[in-house]
Amino acid sequence: MGIDIFQLPGILLRRWLYVVITALVCMALAVGFVVLRKPGFMATTDILIDPQGLSASPPDPATVSANNQDGATLESQIYIVKSREVLNPVVAALNLTSDRYLNPTGVTDRELATIAVVAALQKNILIVREGQSFVLSLTVKHRDMTMAAKIANTVADIYLKRLHEAR
Repeated sequence: MGIDIFQLPGILLRRWLYVVITALVCMALAVGFVVLRKPGFMATTDILIDPQGLSASPPDPATVSANNQDGATLESQIYIVKSREVLNPVVAALNLTSDRYLNPTGVTDRELATIAVVAALQKNILIVREGQSFVLSLTVKHRDMTMAAKIANTVADIYLKRLHEAR
C-alpha cells in the first residue's frame, strides 16, 4: 500500500484534530520551559601569563622544545586556577556558602558547605587558553550576573596573588 503525495492534504483534513492537538501540546511545553527555566549569566576575565625567556628568532629544536614546555606550563596553570588552593579563598571572600545557586542543598556545616561550593565552582568555571597565546580566558557561569563577575574577578585576583607570592 503506497501513499500518493496528492493524498496528503486529504489525510490531514480528515485528521485535523490530531494536528491541532499536537501543535497545542508543543506550544504548552515550550511555554512551560520558558516559564520554569531560570536565566544563566556568564562573566569572563582574561589572565595573561608572563612568558619568560621567549625569543623572536626563527624556531630551532631548542625553541620548539621550550614551546612544548610553555604549553605544559599553561595547562598546569589552568589546573592551579581550578584548584582548591585558589577556590577556597574565593568562597571565603565572597561568602559563597550562602549562595543558593552554588549551595542548593543549603548545607549549614561550614566545612561541608565549602567543599560543596568549591565542587560546584569547579563545574561552573571554564578556563581556555586563547589560541597559541599566553592568555587564559576564565569564564564563570552563575544565575546572577553581578555575582558571576565578582567570582571571575576574585578568582583571577587570588590566582595572580598566589602566583606573585610563589615567585
